[in-house]
Amino acid sequence: MTGFTWRATLLGPLLGPLLGLTACAATPQQAQDPLAWLDQADPRRDAMAALEKRDFRLLALPRRSLVIPGIDPQRARDYELKCGLRILEGAGDAVHNRDELERMKQAREYAEAYNRIVKARCQP
Repeated sequence: MTGFTWRATLLGPLLGPLLGLTACAATPQQAQDPLAWLDQADPRRDAMAALEKRDFRLLALPRRSLVIPGIDPQRARDYELKCGLRILEGAGDAVHNRDELERMKQAREYAEAYNRIVKARCQP
């Protein structure tokens, strides 16, 4: 057994739970609705603020693969390489009820509006 393997084998069960204690705690609202921030979000304002910082990354949604709303899937890789990507905070690929489905639609609309503004400044 190598040094790393035996240490990971022996220390993993001990350190794992302790490392979990150091994670940031989510607020109760975030735990219930990780997309609650969308209620206060403005895609135009947010895109303009990113562009001012020279942040040309497009928003992507995690699905079976990453989806970039507002970008032709045939050109997605070109945009990813040229502009970069950022996963939309709080978005996931699982929907458990009608409320989550509505939030995911809202997240997609937000990302599409945001990306429309940013992609005008970042063309592959």
